[in-house]
Amino acid sequence: MDRWEELQQAALHGRLNRRQFMARAAALGITTSLASGVLAKAGYADDTPKKGGTLKLGLAGGSTTDSMDPRTYTDSFMMNVGASMMNAAIEIDPDNNPIPSLFESWDTKPGAAEWVFKVKQGVTFHNGKTLDADDIVYSYNLHRGKDTKSSAAVYLAGVKDIQATGKNEVTFTLTEGDADLLYSLSDYHFLVVPKDFNDWSHPIGTGAFKYDQYTPGVSARVVHNPDYWNPGRGNVDAAEYTCINDTAQRMNALVAGQVDLIHRVDTSTIDLIKAVPTLQLIQKAGGYHAIYAMRCDMAPFDNPDLRKAIKY
Repeated sequence: MDRWEELQQAALHGRLNRRQFMARAAALGITTSLASGVLAKAGYADDTPKKGGTLKLGLAGGSTTDSMDPRTYTDSFMMNVGASMMNAAIEIDPDNNPIPSLFESWDTKPGAAEWVFKVKQGVTFHNGKTLDADDIVYSYNLHRGKDTKSSAAVYLAGVKDIQATGKNEVTFTLTEGDADLLYSLSDYHFLVVPKDFNDWSHPIGTGAFKYDQYTPGVSARVVHNPDYWNPGRGNVDAAEYTCINDTAQRMNALVAGQVDLIHRVDTSTIDLIKAVPTLQLIQKAGGYHAIYAMRCDMAPFDNPDLRKAIKY
């Protein structure tokens, strides 16, 4: 079997998505018309998402002490559940670049110590309230102040003031210039809720899904928001999250069809997943960068050989 035949079999058995197939076909010198014909036969006529149904996710990182309050998020289970109901003002795209979400644009004054953001208009919360600058200010201020218990307070430590300088305009004033502020403001804790909202047992957001039910450390269920503002997202009728902290149990649940999607795949099972026609492995580099911070101006870390040894 040659490489083109192998590629066709991978498409027919669902082991590649449309984009992956077209890229590999082009690398083999296959014409677009021929490749498109194979995709049509495999059921990949276009990239239009199929709507409806229930998506079942088996995720790790849940605990019985969890809360839906974004200030308390520490692991991926609540990060995913929260983001399904509440939006951030800024997102990070697949190439690790900040892009607009509830902020539709921004500008900074010379020196990067004052940033002005325009709030996206025409967005409504699940309770029908229209999004405005006061909601953004309130949501960020939840993570500020000496009494805040937010895990993300450190990202706003350099913010001197946040003001609604117009109905749809927010200004951040910093203690000093920060060219990377956009990345800080995109942290997963910074989800937007209506001004003065505090009922974290039933979150109200602008997200693609609305709250339905939740049992800490066990499961969560959200349902489609028909008034969602961002087209192309939130295509299923409901999403059901099951907390499966054990790696082997997550894999077993996927193979058994109990869930449609898992994460934190054990690297030892990668070849197994690739060999199963009904499973697809998706790999993507993240933007997280772990470091060992060392005081290079004092012994023994002023020795570059020592720093290199620790690195290795």
